[in-house]
Amino acid sequence: MSGLVAVTPYGNEAASTRVRVFDWLYRLAPDTPIHAYAGTRNNSPLTLLAHPLAVIGAGRDLRALASSSIDRLLLHRAASPFGSGDLEARLLGAARWRVYDFDDALQWDPGRSVTSLLGSNATKCIRCIKAADRVVAGNDVLAEWAGQFARNVTVVPVSYTHLDVYKRQVLVKTSYFPNWQASGADGPYRATPNLMVVVPTAHTVTLTYGTATAGKIGFVASGAGVVLLAGGYLVARRRRSRQPPTPIETELD
Repeated sequence: MSGLVAVTPYGNEAASTRVRVFDWLYRLAPDTPIHAYAGTRNNSPLTLLAHPLAVIGAGRDLRALASSSIDRLLLHRAASPFGSGDLEARLLGAARWRVYDFDDALQWDPGRSVTSLLGSNATKCIRCIKAADRVVAGNDVLAEWAGQFARNVTVVPVSYTHLDVYKRQVLVKTSYFPNWQASGADGPYRATPNLMVVVPTAHTVTLTYGTATAGKIGFVASGAGVVLLAGGYLVARRRRSRQPPTPIETELD
């Protein structure tokens, strides 16, 4: 496997990346360079904001890699949490042999995170599948879908996913909203204006409604704005109260 380069959006603390990239390459090609974006376990907005230098460096390194000549490339899920696949297409185009690996239902991702507002994960996934010489899917469901865009599709199962459970899509008769969070399932995803879908990965699925990250940030920012506005008003009022009264001049006839 000389000349192999691996690209993944997460570090080895992310379960999927650890199993499908780091563990594989540790056993088969331990000297393979792995570009793991910022090296974090997820790419949520708060995580990326906490590692600004790593994010800047990752973008620079990936652009340089895309401008080089690559013998063999293993791309897992995506190269970056941003965009709709332009960077991934450049990376795949720079390689002589291209393998794209995905083990999640990216094609059903509605793009509800802050980072995905700049690009669609579903569009990115399709572009990568079309550009790859071989596609590695996590189960038969994903492989069947990928077969619409690629001929050479191989299934390498995910050890912690039960395929029989994963195949079932459950329609939830509730209007979709980003604040819905699923435990034991992928999703929820918007199906129609009044329905949403979850894809179970466990025998028990729990849906909870809470405040999303973007909502929490907006709430904190709004509260801080109100505090600053009230503080500015009180300071200005205190200053006016301390000023001596302006003398009134009158003319006496």
